This record gives sequence, structure tokens and C-alpha cells, in this order.
Amino acid sequence: MRFRALSIIAAAAVLTALTATSASARMDPVMPRAAAPVKAGSNPGSTFMYYRDINTQHQRCLGITSAKKAILATCTYVHDQAWYRGAELKSTGFYQYSNAYGLCLSLAAGDKSGIGTQLTGAHCGGSRDTYQYWDVAILTDSYLCEVTNYKTHLFMVPSSDRNGSAIVEKPWAGFGSVQQWVYTINSNN
Repeated sequence: MRFRALSIIAAAAVLTALTATSASARMDPVMPRAAAPVKAGSNPGSTFMYYRDINTQHQRCLGITSAKKAILATCTYVHDQAWYRGAELKSTGFYQYSNAYGLCLSLAAGDKSGIGTQLTGAHCGGSRDTYQYWDVAILTDSYLCEVTNYKTHLFMVPSSDRNGSAIVEKPWAGFGSVQQWVYTINSNN
């Protein structure tokens, strides 16, 4: 419980500072960078928490299964749920996000449409692998963010709010929709 409170307090402090310094509708959050894959068991990453669960005892976060599929899972804040911002794609504002196991959040290689496609965890490629680059846009005056893929311009969203649900790509559904996440800066390092 102490860790969850510290994470939420840290996220609120960062977001308050961000909203005070920008008048734009979307802002880039300050996020940890991944220099290299992190050893399993360490906990320096940040977490994508599904916003509808933020005020419940059943918080769910973006995780990667052993089969390398992205799912909504009970928050553990470590391992497959600890995310790090990596390389930027040619000054576009889109970055790779890898977890503590060194897997990048990705579409299946070669996917063309993306609509309804389940996201995966994959070996982090270079700038040619544009399906591995994401924009995490913090909404003004909010702790919420939306996550958009560079290649498809579609948004990361759970297929349902149940534990184990697939994380898929969908078109923008409007403000206050199911595609919003809380990007929690972990303070338990």
C-alpha cells in the first residue's frame, strides 16, 4: 500500500509540474530511459496503469505474457510491467518502450492495418522497425495519457477491463474513452 501511495503521489507531482509549464493540449512526460535491458527482479521502471482501475483495489497494468502477448494484468509494477523509454525515432517524438525483460512494446512484424491487432513484446529493433515506436501523450490538467503507434497512428486499448484481456490497437475514441492510461513513475527504486 505504501508503494502505491508513493507512486500516485510521485505521478501527481510530476504531472502538476508539467501542466504548470505548458499551455499545449498534449505534453511529453519525463520518463526513465533504458540504456540496456534490466535484470529481472530490479524495479526502476514506470507502469502503464489502466485508468478505470486507478481508484480501485483491482488495479490492472500493461504486461507481457510468457508467450510475448500484451495483456491487462493485476499490477505488480515489476518485470514485464516495468517500462523504460528507449530510442527516439528520428526526432519524431515517438519512442521505443521496453520492459525489464528487454522486450519492446510492438505490433506483430509486418502488420499493415493494426486495427484490433493484439500488441506483443518483441526483440527491440532499430529505426526500420517503426511498429515499435510509440507516443505517450499526457493530457493537459490530467494524470491520464494516450499511447499512439507511429506506424498505424492507432491507440493502445484493452479489449475489455477483465484481468488477462488482450491489449489491442483501435482508432481514437474521444476524450474520456477506454484508451486512456496512467503512466506511473515508480518511486520504489
